[in-house]
Amino acid sequence: MVPYTPRNFAMIAVGLIVLTLNIANACAAKDGPFAVQMQNKIIKVLSGNNVVARQRAMITLKEDAGMTQALLGGLVQIAKNRIDRSPATQSSDPFLVEMVRLVGTVDAGESHEFLINLLDGPHTAIAMIAADTLGQNRRLAAIDKIQSLAKRPEYLASYGFRFNVIRSLAKMNSPDAFAAIDQLKNGLDGQLRFECDKLLTGITPATFDDDRAAFDRWTQSKAQKIKLASTGSDSQSRERIILAPSQYYGIDIHAKRMLFILDISGSMDEAEYDLSRLNLAKRELFRVIGQLPNDCEFSIMVFNTSIDVWHRQLVVATDHNKREAIAFLTRLGAGYQTNTHGAIRTALEFDNQLEAIYLLTDGRPTVGAIIYPPAIVEDVIFQNQFRHLNINTIGIAVDGPMKQFLEALAENGAGEFRAVR
Repeated sequence: MVPYTPRNFAMIAVGLIVLTLNIANACAAKDGPFAVQMQNKIIKVLSGNNVVARQRAMITLKEDAGMTQALLGGLVQIAKNRIDRSPATQSSDPFLVEMVRLVGTVDAGESHEFLINLLDGPHTAIAMIAADTLGQNRRLAAIDKIQSLAKRPEYLASYGFRFNVIRSLAKMNSPDAFAAIDQLKNGLDGQLRFECDKLLTGITPATFDDDRAAFDRWTQSKAQKIKLASTGSDSQSRERIILAPSQYYGIDIHAKRMLFILDISGSMDEAEYDLSRLNLAKRELFRVIGQLPNDCEFSIMVFNTSIDVWHRQLVVATDHNKREAIAFLTRLGAGYQTNTHGAIRTALEFDNQLEAIYLLTDGRPTVGAIIYPPAIVEDVIFQNQFRHLNINTIGIAVDGPMKQFLEALAENGAGEFRAVR
């Protein structure tokens, strides 16, 4: 054993520094033997079933763009193999989603071709992720191909798919992409039509990073009929008549297809202003349902320990259906515990044409698959990446962590939060 002396310690320290530098240089030399060995190991790990090791390898690649580019061919093959093994009906595979997004960060022909081919594939969820990845990385050559997704049957069958197409184009921040959105919005209504109008009327030079040429090209394009908010013109009101939207606790209702989710747990029986919280909530919901336009569709979900749905699909807001909905609400009494996660997850699997949910509750989650509020938010974010529901929340007599929980749900669901006292 080498005796410890200051001189020996210094020599060891210098040796470690030299070894570290040699390893770093070997990694930097992407074609060097150490780098090739490291790359082969990463591919092997990513092809395996060790979840923890795979995650570590993904972190390494996300932090090293050069390594990711060097391994592009192997990464594409791993993704292809995993897609081939996945049922076309599978909604999501977290690792595969992550892999597709990673491949998309490499600006290369192989990456572009891989993602474009996924747009035509049978896996709807993967096609959506591919479109979103192309938009996120501003692959402008894919604009026409993403716009053509409107020809897939899923575009008519699923609000989430339509939303994904529009959002993928919006992420391009390109005049051509906005022109494509302008074309597609003519076939849209409700929440998504509102989102398109808001996006297109808010375009300014800053949208294109102050690229004046790009801004001028946008204003001269077929989207010229959109009067930009930055011009100060009030003539946009002449393009189409915009009626004041209905409101629910002060939240504008732009959706045409909505689900009202009502907490009927035991705490909703507590009194507020001489009425129980539940009766106050019923009274407001009576008003909103009564004012719904006849071209809207809606349903009602209530939850305590269990989940109950008035109609398991959206129904048209006819006078008859409104009366039936009000009768259903009138019969409700307060129940037991609060299964907030179960209610939202059920909503995420509800009618494919559903655009927005309005969740009213007064207490923290106490029962269900997940009761820790931050974990519920995290799960909802992941599940909603394919569904794209507009999530609005109303809290009765909430504050502190519960208020923060409902705010986080609304913020991450592109919706609004209202506190009610």
